[in-house]
Parts: sequence; structure tokens; C-alpha cells
Amino acid sequence: MQDSDISGSQNPDDDASLKNLKKSYFLLLEHCGLDPMFHVFNQMYIKDILNMDEYLTLPGAFAYKNHPIFKVDILGVVVKVHNRYKLYNYGVDDGTGVISCCIWKENYNCPTTDILELTHHLPSSLANKVQQIKDSMDMEFKLGDLIHVRGKITTFQNIRQITANFAVCVDDSSSEINRMLELPRLYKNIYNKPFQVPFQLEKEGKQFDDETSKKKMIETLVTIIKLHLQEYRKKLFDVQEILQDENLQSTILEVLNKDQGFSDPQQSLELALETMEKTGEICRRQDKKNTYEALFFQDSEMSVIVLNLLQKEKQENTYSQNGCHIMKVFYHVKKMHRYSDVSMASVRYCLDMLETNSDIIRTTDSHYIII
Repeated sequence: MQDSDISGSQNPDDDASLKNLKKSYFLLLEHCGLDPMFHVFNQMYIKDILNMDEYLTLPGAFAYKNHPIFKVDILGVVVKVHNRYKLYNYGVDDGTGVISCCIWKENYNCPTTDILELTHHLPSSLANKVQQIKDSMDMEFKLGDLIHVRGKITTFQNIRQITANFAVCVDDSSSEINRMLELPRLYKNIYNKPFQVPFQLEKEGKQFDDETSKKKMIETLVTIIKLHLQEYRKKLFDVQEILQDENLQSTILEVLNKDQGFSDPQQSLELALETMEKTGEICRRQDKKNTYEALFFQDSEMSVIVLNLLQKEKQENTYSQNGCHIMKVFYHVKKMHRYSDVSMASVRYCLDMLETNSDIIRTTDSHYIII
């Protein structure tokens, strides 16, 4: 691999850490499009095309330094010809290496679209040029021909190749000399200089990483809290009660130690509980100070209340054939003092749990009937 800024490792145990180091050296996925080499057909030595490693942050691309490359432009002599049923396969040699170039035959590349349909809107001069390129692509090259190929780097049966969308025979032998004079300048001035992301984007990327890290940390804490409550069957709980549990506290601290941006267990726990409130998995009780009710239990108090409400409505025949509307359920639950501050998300979560347990069925997006 050409990214000589990163030294190789002879110890297999260091492979993981080396891979992480390389990944930090490469561009983030959302920044790859900023590198000009991402968009163009890069004129390169065949040797370098064959030796490039896969780009760690952009599947399908390959890495030269930290440049993401998947389109290349080569000029070389045909040293191998295979005329297959669906394609031509040529071995092309530029003096540094030999690479296979795959050119699909017309019937298998574009079977239903005539070239005139694609070029009718172009000026006649450009349309004629496109037709000339197409005609040259239809030609079969011979051993010893000097050809110009552009295409995408692909891998077939673990062998690196170029799938060409442009290939022409070059009659001017000086083209090969001009290419060999041009390539060292391109390597020196462009390819060998790692791409630098603008400072402002790096700053925004760091903020995005911080937000992502915070989100993952909260998701982990939510999972830990749910498992703890389910293990000890705690349908009602408060923050202080959770923090006093030594096993749970040590698990939370272990999670926080992995993220240097959060060090206060209580603050982090409150963020996790706030997230659970928004998703409706818990709700705050008004009859007990700083107390939450876990709604992911099948027999939670709210589930029992909602089930009894739907049973009563069914017996009294007070709702339509579609069933009881969720707003009516929400209204009756909210009238109770203990649930006076309940959110619609919690009521909907409770109804979804009852539906999952086959206690009720949903007839529309907003109507429910007890079974």
C-alpha cells in the first residue's frame, strides 16, 4: 500500500490497532466527495492500481495515500486477448505491470438502447464523437495494439481488474512517451499529497462524533436500566434507588469511563430516563415523588387500567364498530391523578404492548378492541 505515512506491523496482535490507525488516517465517508480524485478518472501506473488496498471507510473504493479512488485511466500495450461469449478480456501492460481490462460486448452491455436515443439531444459534432467512441469500443484489439482505457476498478475471483466504459486504439506512438512524462508530475503534485479536509468541516465532524458517542452511550444506559428493572421486577422506581444499587452503579460507571465526555452518573442516568420517557417505555408518576413506572411489563398498572377501560367500553357498547379511539383512552388515563402528566407516547406504548400480547387488536391506526 502506498500510504507510507503509516508503518506496517509484523506482529499479528497489532493488526486491530493498526487498522484503527489507518482508518483514522482515511477520510470520513461523508468527506470522500471533497477529494477531487474521487470524481475523475485518475491517470496511474498499473503497478499502483494492483497494489492499492481497499479504502476502509468507503466500500468499493481503493486507497492511494488517503485518496479514495475507484476510477482510473491507463495507457498500455495489449499483451493478452481473450474473446469470451459476453465480453473481451485484454491484458494491458504499461511497463510497470499488467492488468486485465474487461469490455462487455454491446448485446450484453446495453441490449435495448440504441446509441442514437442517447445522443439525439446533443450537437451533431458531439453526437458524431460519441458514435466514433462506440465504434472503437466495438472493435476487437490485437496483440501489440497501444490502447487507452478508462474504467472502474473491480475485483473478480480475487483478481484486480478494470471494467472499462471507454477503450480506443491509439495510433500515435508518442502518446505513450507523453503519458510517462506526465505521470511523475501528477504523482508529485497531486497523488503523493494527502488530502486535507477543511478545518471547519473537521470541527463539524468532531461535533457530530461527540453527538453520536452521546447517543450510543444513552442507548447503552437505557438497555442496562431495562435489564436491571426486568431482573428485579421493579415496576416502580426512582433515580436514587437505582443509583444505590452497587452492581448497577458499577456497570454505569464502566460505560461512562469509556466516554470521557460524561462523568456524572446521575446526570447520565437522567438523560437515559428522559429518552425512555420520550419513547413511552416509562412514565413519571404524580402520586409518588420522583417515581417512574416501567410500562414494558405485561402487567404494569397502566396496562391493567387500559385493559379494564377497553373492557368496560365494550360492555357498555359506547364506541363504534371500529373500536375505542386512542384519544379516548388517553383522556381517561390522564384524568387519573397518578397519570395526570402522562404523554401520548406512553399510552401508545402501553397499547402496543397489549397488542403484542394479543390482549387487544388494532382495527385502524387509532382504534382498538379488546379480544
